[in-house]
Amino acid sequence: MVHKIFKRTRVDHVRFTKLTVISLKFSQKLQKSIQRSQSVLCVGLDPDPGLIPIGNSSLHETTKSNSSTRRIKDATRVYDFCKTIIEETTQEVAAFKFNTAFFEALGATGWEVLEQLASIVPDDTLLILDAKRGDIGNTSAKYATALLNQIGCDAVTLNPLMGLETFHPFTKSDETGIYALALTSNPGASQYLMRQFDDGKTLSETIASDLKTYSKSGECHAAIGMVVGATQPESARSVLRAFPEAPLLIPGIGAQGGDPQEWASLLSSHQGLPLFNSSRGIIYAGNAALASSTGTRWIEEVRKAVIETNEALKPVLEACSARWKVS
Repeated sequence: MVHKIFKRTRVDHVRFTKLTVISLKFSQKLQKSIQRSQSVLCVGLDPDPGLIPIGNSSLHETTKSNSSTRRIKDATRVYDFCKTIIEETTQEVAAFKFNTAFFEALGATGWEVLEQLASIVPDDTLLILDAKRGDIGNTSAKYATALLNQIGCDAVTLNPLMGLETFHPFTKSDETGIYALALTSNPGASQYLMRQFDDGKTLSETIASDLKTYSKSGECHAAIGMVVGATQPESARSVLRAFPEAPLLIPGIGAQGGDPQEWASLLSSHQGLPLFNSSRGIIYAGNAALASSTGTRWIEEVRKAVIETNEALKPVLEACSARWKVS
């Protein structure tokens, strides 16, 4: 059983905070998380066992082992890796985003690893599940139960392409945040999301406009936000205009090359609070150091990457702090 493999370690102040905190609306928790950390950085946890800088030579074992043993070893690496990052960087970041695919790839063990890691994220730090779900009613309801109740996240990413009715099971509480895919950072965004309709609007703009309408409907109690890629600042202008109140999850800085400076100006008049996600650029920052002869601990390089990314994001925080009241 998985619970025999992983020690359910807890940080005392984390558990204390979780047990005593008063329930907050998602919008309040988002603002408080940014205020506490003085950061708009979200660290993306996309743990690939083959890249994790723990275990030195054991990371690239050539000896044969059965698939069950290999999954257990991979799950252990993932747990130790992510746990260390959470504990060592939580004071400097506003949120952690778990990419569920990297945990699902580990099988049933991976899902329990995700549950345990979620339990050690401090309550004053946002926990986002990057699941990109979107399906018909009864299936969507089960997705909502798994992500919101079983894991207990603050926010989740959803795919709106099957219609906003698929959001209903996720939008029953004002403590929940929804980040809907609107304009993604990958090249494939041009294939559909940036394609224009006959009225001149792109699909991204239409999604943003519809999300704004949905957010004000009586059947939606959650905070509705958007995923807007950092690599698409020019295309994002019209999307942000269509839904200026939306909280934003902005992936694509770091390894994907998004420029925070461009976004400082773009967001100066946007009303919703942003979080900028960096995954590979931060969590694997220690790999080069581990491979060198410097002896630098990998987590020190991760912390350094967090500090440098926060510094790069300062113009965004400064440009908008008065409007958002996060200083």
